[in-house]
Order: sequence, then C-alpha cells, then structure tokens
Amino acid sequence: MSGQSNRRWISLRDTILDTAKETLTTKRRTYSPWISGDTLAAIEAKRKCKRRSEDYPALKRTVKKMVKADRRAYFESICEEMARAELTNRSDHVYKCVERLTKQACPKTRLVRSGTGEMLTDDVSILGRWRDYCEDLYSTPASERATVYPNVHPIPPKGWRRDSGGTGANRPPQSAR
Repeated sequence: MSGQSNRRWISLRDTILDTAKETLTTKRRTYSPWISGDTLAAIEAKRKCKRRSEDYPALKRTVKKMVKADRRAYFESICEEMARAELTNRSDHVYKCVERLTKQACPKTRLVRSGTGEMLTDDVSILGRWRDYCEDLYSTPASERATVYPNVHPIPPKGWRRDSGGTGANRPPQSAR
C-alpha cells in the first residue's frame, strides 16, 4: 500500500512541477542600468565561486572596484548630459537629469518615535506604534486630545498691522480720514 501511495505522490509532484514550469516564469534579477556587461560577468563569476575558496576575496574586490567605477562613469555621463542641456537652454532636460540623480541616491528610511520617545526602525514595531496611536486617538474624546501651545499666536487677518506701542497686540487698519 505504501509503495502505491508513494508512486501517486511522485506522479502528483511531477505533474505540478511540469505544469508550473510551463505556465510560470522565473523571476530574473534586474540590475541597475549603469552596471556594464563586464561587471555583470564578474558578478556572475563571483556568484559561482565558493565563498571559502582562495579566489573569492580577489573576485569580491574586483567586483567592488568595477561597480564603483561603473557608478562613477554613470554619474559623470549624467552630469555631462546636464551641462550640454544647460548650454542649449533645455531646462526641462536639466531638471530630468537632476531628478534621475537624486531619485537613485536617496534610500528610503523608516523612522517613527515610540510613545516614550525612542526611535523605532523595524516594520513590526512601527506598525505596532501606528496601531497604538490610532487606538489612543479614537478612544479619547477630542476635548482631551487638544494640545495647547502657549507661545503660538494666531496669524492676524490680511490688512491688520502690528501695534507699535509695545503691547504686541494686533489692531485693525485705521480708516482713512
């Protein structure tokens, strides 16, 4: 009986794997556009090399240098492109180049202060803090939540002037006589 169930399991497993190979695609790793083909080949050679082998540290250093050089060449090409666009008064193109430079160089950071004031960085604790905050927000009445800021004064309406008598009070504009 166990031999038959084992054969059925193997048949089911093979059917599922074959169907998955036919219908699903494999996820390919996408690299940054500034990495050259030579660097990609070096990355692949480093990936195939065993970590404990003698060649691995040298390959790792080589890949690091190549990636650094490619990144520098990419940024220099964007800067040259910006300079050419500026000479031809193409401010829209300059703006797009600046946007490409700044969007790639800004990593996302998630920081939230806890109720006690310490910084939270991991997603689980941040979600917990938001949950606690919302529970507190909706469980207390609005009159208890109101925060009074003693040194903040309302902005006077347009046309009002500051009192020069030293009291600091705002006055409405004087009517023309």
